[in-house]
Amino acid sequence: MPLVLAPGSTRAARLARHALWTVAGPGSRLEARLARTLHPAKLTRQDRDGYRQTTATNLIDIEPTNATAPEAGIYLYGGCDVRSMFAIAPLIAPTLRRRVVIRGVNAVASSRADVMLQGLTAPTGKAVRETLERMRFPPTYFRPLIFEPRLAAAGSSRVAKSVVVLGVGSSAARPAYRHKTEGFVVDPGARWLRDREKLSREDLTWFKSNFESVGRLPVDQFVRDFARVVHEVHERTHAEVVVFNTLTVEPGSRDHNYQLRRSPDGIRRLQFHLALADLAPVAGYHVLDVDDVLKRAGVQGQLDFVHFPKESYGLLAAEGVRLLRELEVL
Repeated sequence: MPLVLAPGSTRAARLARHALWTVAGPGSRLEARLARTLHPAKLTRQDRDGYRQTTATNLIDIEPTNATAPEAGIYLYGGCDVRSMFAIAPLIAPTLRRRVVIRGVNAVASSRADVMLQGLTAPTGKAVRETLERMRFPPTYFRPLIFEPRLAAAGSSRVAKSVVVLGVGSSAARPAYRHKTEGFVVDPGARWLRDREKLSREDLTWFKSNFESVGRLPVDQFVRDFARVVHEVHERTHAEVVVFNTLTVEPGSRDHNYQLRRSPDGIRRLQFHLALADLAPVAGYHVLDVDDVLKRAGVQGQLDFVHFPKESYGLLAAEGVRLLRELEVL
Protein backbone atom coordinates (compact mmCIF):
# COMPACT_ATOMS: atom_id res chain seq x y z
CA MET A 1 0.00 0.00 0.00
CA PRO A 2 1.62 3.33 -1.02
CA LEU A 3 2.50 5.84 1.65
CA VAL A 4 0.22 8.90 1.61
CA LEU A 5 1.70 12.09 3.03
CA ALA A 6 -0.51 14.45 4.99
CA PRO A 7 -0.77 18.07 3.78
CA GLY A 8 2.33 20.00 4.72
CA SER A 9 4.34 16.86 5.45
CA THR A 10 6.37 17.22 2.24
CA ARG A 11 7.79 20.52 3.44
CA ALA A 12 8.41 19.04 6.89
CA ALA A 13 10.28 16.13 5.34
CA ARG A 14 12.40 18.52 3.28
CA LEU A 15 13.25 20.58 6.37
CA ALA A 16 14.11 17.40 8.26
CA ARG A 17 16.44 16.29 5.49
CA HIS A 18 18.08 19.70 5.47
CA ALA A 19 18.62 19.57 9.26
CA LEU A 20 20.10 16.07 9.01
CA TRP A 21 22.39 17.19 6.19
CA THR A 22 23.66 20.10 8.26
CA VAL A 23 24.50 17.90 11.23
CA ALA A 24 25.75 14.78 9.46
CA GLY A 25 26.19 15.68 5.78
CA PRO A 26 29.34 16.37 3.75
CA GLY A 27 31.83 18.55 5.58
CA SER A 28 30.28 18.02 9.02
CA ARG A 29 32.33 17.07 12.05
CA LEU A 30 30.39 13.82 12.31
CA GLU A 31 31.36 12.86 8.78
CA ALA A 32 35.02 13.64 9.46
CA ARG A 33 34.96 11.53 12.62
CA LEU A 34 33.31 8.61 10.82
CA ALA A 35 35.83 8.84 7.99
CA ARG A 36 38.73 8.65 10.46
CA THR A 37 37.11 5.64 12.14
CA LEU A 38 36.21 3.71 8.99
CA HIS A 39 39.27 4.63 6.94
CA PRO A 40 42.08 5.43 9.34
CA ALA A 41 45.24 6.82 7.77
CA LYS A 42 48.23 4.54 8.12
CA LEU A 43 50.39 5.93 10.92
CA THR A 44 54.10 5.21 11.09
CA ARG A 45 55.82 5.94 14.40
CA GLN A 46 59.58 6.04 14.73
CA ASP A 47 61.51 6.61 17.96
CA ARG A 48 64.76 8.40 17.24
CA ASP A 49 67.50 10.02 19.28
CA GLY A 50 65.66 12.65 21.33
CA TYR A 51 62.28 12.63 19.59
CA ARG A 52 59.42 10.57 18.20
CA GLN A 53 58.12 11.16 14.66
CA THR A 54 54.63 10.12 13.57
CA THR A 55 53.96 10.15 9.83
CA ALA A 56 50.75 9.67 7.85
CA THR A 57 49.28 10.95 4.61
CA ASN A 58 49.69 14.75 4.63
CA LEU A 59 50.87 14.70 8.27
CA ILE A 60 54.17 14.82 10.14
CA ASP A 61 54.07 15.03 13.94
CA ILE A 62 57.44 15.51 15.68
CA GLU A 63 57.50 15.29 19.47
CA PRO A 64 60.77 15.85 21.40
CA THR A 65 61.43 13.59 24.36
CA ASN A 66 61.93 16.59 26.65
CA ALA A 67 59.79 19.38 25.23
CA THR A 68 60.23 22.73 26.96
CA ALA A 69 57.96 24.97 24.87
CA PRO A 70 54.29 24.91 23.81
CA GLU A 71 53.37 22.85 20.75
CA ALA A 72 53.16 24.47 17.31
CA GLY A 73 50.95 23.68 14.31
CA ILE A 74 52.06 24.39 10.73
CA TYR A 75 49.18 24.28 8.24
CA LEU A 76 50.00 23.93 4.53
CA TYR A 77 47.10 24.94 2.28
CA GLY A 78 47.70 24.85 -1.45
CA GLY A 79 49.22 22.86 -4.28
CA CYS A 80 52.43 20.90 -4.72
CA ASP A 81 54.62 23.96 -4.21
CA VAL A 82 53.26 24.71 -0.72
CA ARG A 83 53.36 21.09 0.37
CA SER A 84 57.10 21.00 -0.35
CA MET A 85 57.36 22.41 3.19
CA PHE A 86 57.07 18.85 4.49
CA ALA A 87 60.77 18.65 3.62
CA ILE A 88 61.61 20.78 6.68
CA ALA A 89 61.00 17.79 8.98
CA PRO A 90 64.49 16.20 8.88
CA LEU A 91 66.09 19.63 9.23
CA ILE A 92 64.23 20.62 12.39
CA ALA A 93 63.56 17.33 14.19
CA PRO A 94 66.95 16.80 15.93
CA THR A 95 66.99 20.24 17.60
CA LEU A 96 63.31 20.85 18.42
CA ARG A 97 62.30 21.91 21.91
CA ARG A 98 58.57 21.77 21.23
CA ARG A 99 56.15 19.43 19.52
CA VAL A 100 55.59 20.48 15.89
CA VAL A 101 52.69 19.16 13.83
CA ILE A 102 52.78 19.77 10.07
CA ARG A 103 49.43 19.18 8.36
CA GLY A 104 49.00 19.57 4.60
CA VAL A 105 45.81 19.94 2.58
CA ASN A 106 45.83 19.33 -1.17
CA ALA A 107 43.95 22.51 -2.00
CA VAL A 108 45.09 23.32 -5.52
CA ALA A 109 41.42 23.56 -6.60
CA SER A 110 40.32 25.64 -3.60
CA SER A 111 43.23 28.00 -2.94
CA ARG A 112 42.33 30.76 -5.40
CA ALA A 113 41.86 33.86 -3.29
CA ASP A 114 38.18 34.31 -4.20
CA VAL A 115 37.39 30.62 -3.63
CA MET A 116 39.03 30.74 -0.18
CA LEU A 117 37.16 33.90 0.69
CA GLN A 118 33.72 32.45 -0.04
CA GLY A 119 34.33 29.94 2.75
CA LEU A 120 33.57 32.72 5.24
CA THR A 121 29.91 32.45 4.18
CA ALA A 122 30.00 28.90 2.89
CA PRO A 123 27.24 28.25 0.33
CA THR A 124 24.70 25.54 1.08
CA GLY A 125 21.65 24.04 -0.55
CA LYS A 126 20.67 21.71 -3.36
CA ALA A 127 22.93 23.32 -5.96
CA VAL A 128 25.96 22.91 -3.68
CA ARG A 129 25.17 19.27 -2.96
CA GLU A 130 24.72 18.54 -6.66
CA THR A 131 27.98 20.29 -7.50
CA LEU A 132 29.93 18.33 -4.90
CA GLU A 133 28.53 15.07 -6.21
CA ARG A 134 28.82 15.67 -9.93
CA MET A 135 32.24 17.33 -9.86
CA ARG A 136 33.63 14.89 -7.30
CA PHE A 137 34.91 17.63 -5.02
CA PRO A 138 35.82 16.61 -1.46
CA PRO A 139 32.92 17.22 0.96
CA THR A 140 35.01 19.92 2.66
CA TYR A 141 35.41 21.96 -0.56
CA PHE A 142 33.17 24.83 0.61
CA ARG A 143 34.17 24.64 4.26
CA PRO A 144 36.38 27.41 5.70
CA LEU A 145 39.21 25.02 6.61
CA ILE A 146 41.84 27.70 6.32
CA PHE A 147 40.05 29.91 8.87
CA GLU A 148 39.61 27.20 11.52
CA PRO A 149 41.90 27.85 14.51
CA ARG A 150 43.09 24.26 14.99
CA LEU A 151 44.44 21.54 12.70
CA ALA A 152 43.96 17.78 12.91
CA ALA A 153 46.97 15.97 14.36
CA ALA A 154 47.54 12.23 14.82
CA GLY A 155 44.50 10.31 16.04
CA SER A 156 41.68 12.58 17.14
CA SER A 157 43.84 15.33 18.69
CA ARG A 158 43.86 18.90 17.39
CA VAL A 159 46.62 21.49 17.64
CA ALA A 160 46.36 25.28 17.42
CA LYS A 161 47.70 26.73 14.19
CA SER A 162 50.88 28.73 14.69
CA VAL A 163 51.62 29.26 11.01
CA VAL A 164 49.42 29.04 7.91
CA VAL A 165 51.35 28.57 4.66
CA LEU A 166 49.66 29.66 1.42
CA GLY A 167 50.62 29.97 -2.24
CA VAL A 168 49.55 32.17 -5.12
CA GLY A 169 49.89 29.64 -7.93
CA SER A 170 46.16 28.91 -8.18
CA SER A 171 45.26 32.60 -8.08
CA ALA A 172 47.76 33.38 -10.84
CA ALA A 173 47.12 30.45 -13.15
CA ARG A 174 43.77 28.73 -12.71
CA PRO A 175 40.42 29.81 -14.24
CA ALA A 176 37.18 29.49 -12.26
CA TYR A 177 33.46 29.20 -12.95
CA ARG A 178 30.48 30.83 -11.24
CA HIS A 179 27.11 29.18 -10.65
CA LYS A 180 24.59 31.15 -12.69
CA THR A 181 21.86 31.30 -10.05
CA GLU A 182 23.56 30.72 -6.69
CA GLY A 183 26.71 32.75 -7.35
CA PHE A 184 29.30 30.46 -5.75
CA VAL A 185 32.63 29.94 -7.52
CA VAL A 186 34.37 26.63 -8.27
CA ASP A 187 37.69 25.61 -9.81
CA PRO A 188 37.12 22.24 -11.49
CA GLY A 189 40.53 22.16 -13.14
CA ALA A 190 41.39 20.97 -16.63
CA ARG A 191 41.50 17.34 -15.50
CA TRP A 192 37.77 17.27 -14.69
CA LEU A 193 36.74 19.11 -17.87
CA ARG A 194 38.90 16.91 -20.12
CA ASP A 195 38.27 13.54 -18.48
CA ARG A 196 36.04 12.16 -21.24
CA GLU A 197 36.12 8.62 -19.86
CA LYS A 198 34.36 9.62 -16.63
CA LEU A 199 32.32 12.58 -17.87
CA SER A 200 28.99 11.81 -19.47
CA ARG A 201 27.23 14.03 -22.00
CA GLU A 202 24.71 14.73 -19.23
CA ASP A 203 27.47 16.02 -16.92
CA LEU A 204 28.83 18.34 -19.59
CA THR A 205 25.36 19.62 -20.43
CA TRP A 206 24.64 20.18 -16.73
CA PHE A 207 27.91 22.08 -16.30
CA LYS A 208 27.31 24.35 -19.31
CA SER A 209 23.73 25.01 -18.18
CA ASN A 210 24.64 25.90 -14.60
CA PHE A 211 28.07 27.57 -14.73
CA GLU A 212 29.67 30.46 -16.55
CA SER A 213 33.37 31.19 -16.87
CA VAL A 214 34.87 34.01 -14.81
CA GLY A 215 38.35 33.33 -16.19
CA ARG A 216 41.55 33.86 -14.30
CA LEU A 217 41.68 36.20 -11.33
CA PRO A 218 42.52 39.83 -12.17
CA VAL A 219 45.53 41.11 -10.25
CA ASP A 220 43.61 43.95 -8.59
CA GLN A 221 40.90 41.57 -7.38
CA PHE A 222 43.57 39.19 -6.10
CA VAL A 223 45.10 42.00 -4.02
CA ARG A 224 41.72 42.84 -2.44
CA ASP A 225 40.65 39.24 -1.84
CA PHE A 226 44.02 38.00 -0.61
CA ALA A 227 44.38 40.89 1.82
CA ARG A 228 41.05 39.94 3.35
CA VAL A 229 41.98 36.23 3.45
CA VAL A 230 45.13 37.07 5.42
CA HIS A 231 43.22 39.43 7.72
CA GLU A 232 40.62 36.75 8.51
CA VAL A 233 43.31 34.12 9.13
CA HIS A 234 44.99 36.48 11.61
CA GLU A 235 41.71 37.31 13.33
CA ARG A 236 40.35 33.77 13.55
CA THR A 237 43.51 31.70 14.17
CA HIS A 238 46.05 34.23 15.58
CA ALA A 239 48.61 32.45 13.36
CA GLU A 240 51.43 33.92 11.32
CA VAL A 241 50.96 33.70 7.55
CA VAL A 242 53.73 32.61 5.18
CA VAL A 243 53.15 32.88 1.43
CA PHE A 244 55.00 31.14 -1.39
CA ASN A 245 55.54 33.40 -4.38
CA THR A 246 55.92 31.81 -7.83
CA LEU A 247 58.69 31.23 -10.30
CA THR A 248 58.43 34.08 -12.82
CA VAL A 249 60.16 32.30 -15.72
CA GLU A 250 58.88 29.32 -17.68
CA PRO A 251 61.33 26.40 -17.37
CA GLY A 252 62.47 25.23 -20.80
CA SER A 253 60.82 28.09 -22.68
CA ARG A 254 62.76 29.76 -25.52
CA ASP A 255 60.35 32.69 -25.86
CA HIS A 256 62.06 36.07 -25.89
CA ASN A 257 59.49 38.30 -27.61
CA TYR A 258 55.96 38.65 -26.23
CA GLN A 259 54.61 41.27 -28.65
CA LEU A 260 52.17 38.89 -30.36
CA ARG A 261 51.19 36.94 -27.24
CA ARG A 262 48.14 37.90 -25.21
CA SER A 263 48.73 37.78 -21.42
CA PRO A 264 51.83 35.52 -21.41
CA ASP A 265 51.97 33.30 -18.33
CA GLY A 266 55.44 34.47 -17.34
CA ILE A 267 54.39 38.15 -17.43
CA ARG A 268 51.24 37.38 -15.47
CA ARG A 269 53.19 35.56 -12.76
CA LEU A 270 55.60 38.50 -12.58
CA GLN A 271 52.61 40.81 -12.00
CA PHE A 272 51.44 38.59 -9.13
CA HIS A 273 55.00 38.39 -7.81
CA LEU A 274 55.23 42.19 -7.58
CA ALA A 275 51.71 42.57 -6.17
CA LEU A 276 52.46 40.00 -3.49
CA ALA A 277 55.65 41.84 -2.46
CA ASP A 278 53.87 45.21 -2.31
CA LEU A 279 50.97 43.82 -0.28
CA ALA A 280 53.10 41.95 2.29
CA PRO A 281 53.93 44.87 4.66
CA VAL A 282 50.35 46.13 4.45
CA ALA A 283 48.55 42.81 5.03
CA GLY A 284 51.17 41.47 7.44
CA TYR A 285 52.38 38.21 5.92
CA HIS A 286 55.86 36.85 5.20
CA VAL A 287 56.99 35.88 1.68
CA LEU A 288 59.00 32.73 1.10
CA ASP A 289 60.90 33.75 -2.04
CA VAL A 290 60.54 30.62 -4.18
CA ASP A 291 61.48 32.62 -7.28
CA ASP A 292 64.87 33.60 -5.87
CA VAL A 293 65.69 30.16 -4.41
CA LEU A 294 64.91 28.29 -7.63
CA LYS A 295 66.65 30.75 -9.95
CA ARG A 296 69.82 30.54 -7.87
CA ALA A 297 69.68 26.73 -8.05
CA GLY A 298 68.86 26.66 -11.78
CA VAL A 299 65.55 25.68 -13.34
CA GLN A 300 66.72 23.49 -16.21
CA GLY A 301 65.37 20.28 -14.63
CA GLN A 302 62.06 21.74 -13.53
CA LEU A 303 58.80 20.52 -15.12
CA ASP A 304 56.89 23.78 -14.71
CA PHE A 305 56.61 26.71 -12.33
CA VAL A 306 55.08 24.73 -9.41
CA HIS A 307 56.62 21.23 -9.75
CA PHE A 308 60.17 21.16 -8.48
CA PRO A 309 62.93 18.54 -8.94
CA LYS A 310 63.91 16.65 -5.79
CA GLU A 311 67.15 18.56 -5.33
CA SER A 312 65.21 21.83 -5.00
CA TYR A 313 63.10 20.61 -2.07
CA GLY A 314 66.03 20.79 0.33
CA LEU A 315 66.82 24.36 -0.72
CA LEU A 316 63.21 25.49 -0.25
CA ALA A 317 63.04 23.64 3.06
CA ALA A 318 66.19 25.40 4.30
CA GLU A 319 64.66 28.78 3.40
CA GLY A 320 61.43 27.74 5.16
CA VAL A 321 63.33 26.80 8.31
CA ARG A 322 65.16 30.14 8.29
CA LEU A 323 61.86 32.00 8.01
CA LEU A 324 60.11 29.93 10.71
CA ARG A 325 63.01 30.53 13.10
CA GLU A 326 62.76 34.26 12.47
CA LEU A 327 59.10 33.96 13.46
CA GLU A 328 60.18 32.02 16.60
CA VAL A 329 57.96 29.08 15.67
CA LEU A 330 60.85 26.59 15.86
